[in-house]
Amino acid sequence: MPINLTRSCSRTVPKLYVIEASGARTGEGDIPTGEEDMGGHALEFPAPEEKEDFQGDGVVFWGQDGENRVRCKIIRDALDDHFGGDGKDDVSVFRTNRRAIEEIARRKYLTGRREKGGSILIGSEDLE
Repeated sequence: MPINLTRSCSRTVPKLYVIEASGARTGEGDIPTGEEDMGGHALEFPAPEEKEDFQGDGVVFWGQDGENRVRCKIIRDALDDHFGGDGKDDVSVFRTNRRAIEEIARRKYLTGRREKGGSILIGSEDLE
């Protein structure tokens, strides 16, 4: 079941709401800044080391949650569709938009929307 996320900007720090299929709002709380969240997890990006994925279909970058490294990837379609990457070098487009892309990865991670094995995959559907 897909999770719809909306933001309320009534305060300086926006709130994150998870809307259940029934329409009930759950999980209300401040959007984590990467320092901590409800489950004691945090996703930081302390050492940039992005590179083109070996399959050539996006950019792989790494986050850190405590002692755990978290593999993150944004696919080329997302770079093209939402970050002006059409025909440009994927890694260059990633670097230009690093902060926004890392924040998307952080939010997916902290809301539990992870792939098997705990990795994060960002596709165009995550940016609509």
